[in-house]
Amino acid sequence: MNDSKKLFWPSAMMHGLFLGIVLVLYNIITYAIGKYSPEGVSSPSDLILIVGIVWAQLSFRKKQEDKTMTYGTALGYGTVVVLFSSILFAIFLLIMFRYVDHSLIPRLKTVGEQTLLDSGYTPDMVEKQMSIASQYVYTPEFLSGSTIFSFALMGFLISLITSIFTKKSYPDDFKNAMKKVETESFVEQKETNEILPRNDENKEDSGQQHNE
Repeated sequence: MNDSKKLFWPSAMMHGLFLGIVLVLYNIITYAIGKYSPEGVSSPSDLILIVGIVWAQLSFRKKQEDKTMTYGTALGYGTVVVLFSSILFAIFLLIMFRYVDHSLIPRLKTVGEQTLLDSGYTPDMVEKQMSIASQYVYTPEFLSGSTIFSFALMGFLISLITSIFTKKSYPDDFKNAMKKVETESFVEQKETNEILPRNDENKEDSGQQHNE
């Protein structure tokens, strides 16, 4: 149990690093081929996250001595893996926003304005909302930093489902229960066998005293 706890954090960090690298490479490729969308900047592929979480959970389970993993451990592990990967991805986004492509944030603003208009806001209301958001929300630091929180939440929600399939009990609850019953029966039988000779001896002593 202690070995499993010691292995948890370094293993999660390593898997998170690998997942973060995959996400960064994916976004670099989409940017290079001109398929990089503003939505893609803040919302990485769900498929990559799902595959990455399942891979990380199964890999961690295989490292256990008994090859088992509880649902809670799987849930926590998947969430932490995504949290570590989000740190690497946030650094990548900060570099993209601040140094690589200064048109990304204006493109995100355009998407945000259109979303507000589609929600029923008037142009004047949208202008006021965007003027405030431009000062606090649409900045490289906030956009990249908020990725860590959004990743952690997404990783938790995905892990809630994947943990159902990646957890594993050993050998299983039924067998464990049967072993417990067998052990208790063995102890009871042993105690009974020890008591019976004592009763026989007591009877013999009583008989001898009666004859006398």
